Amino acid sequence: MIAIILASGEGSRLHPLTKDRPKPLVEVDGKPILEFQLDALRANGIDRCVLTTGPFAEQLRSFAAEYSGIEFEFVHNERYQETDYIYTLALVGEFLEERDIEDDVLLLHGDLVFGPEVIESLLTAPAGNGVLVQGTGPIDRKDFCARVEDGTVRLIDTYLDGDVYQLYPVYRFQRDMFDRWLEQIEKHINTGDVEQYAERALNTLLDSIALSAVEIDSYCREVDTPADLTEVSDRIER
Repeated sequence: MIAIILASGEGSRLHPLTKDRPKPLVEVDGKPILEFQLDALRANGIDRCVLTTGPFAEQLRSFAAEYSGIEFEFVHNERYQETDYIYTLALVGEFLEERDIEDDVLLLHGDLVFGPEVIESLLTAPAGNGVLVQGTGPIDRKDFCARVEDGTVRLIDTYLDGDVYQLYPVYRFQRDMFDRWLEQIEKHINTGDVEQYAERALNTLLDSIALSAVEIDSYCREVDTPADLTEVSDRIER
């Protein structure tokens, strides 16, 4: 299995902290967000990672060069200012094809803070394709939410109304399923749809495939805003 960490965004909602560094290198209690993720991957035996870059790419490369136990590859999105990660994932697909990499995929956004037990929950779930959700506690609707039926995700979006789960964008995909998502992404890219979440393309597949909702009770939090960072820092310090 190979991990793909999306780290090519500008992180504008975390300004001024992201004025001079990429969001995954913003620190929580003295530790970069990316380091939490890499430690969790390494603890679960994942030692290969594709790290996407945008602004401050050299900082990410330098950080990865100092991190031991994981072999890194890099995919750079030069158009990070005018595209969202749907375009970055298309570049990742091209990279995997060029390198003839056919591994199953663990895909995660680079602004999530969690521990090794979160990755373990996903890797040990019986379903081959899954994504992390939580159904207890308040729902932060600015982040991803999911409609779930019989344990299967049927829709992913932000600001969903009604009875939904919080969705944390940490995905496990068998390679054939990931390739189907990449095919849908390519269709969107070919129509000029480069400024949307890649989940828009994934939603077109959710009626025909089984994406398991892997419910966790361990702590996981997406850091988008200074308020998010304060909440995560307070939790980690406890």
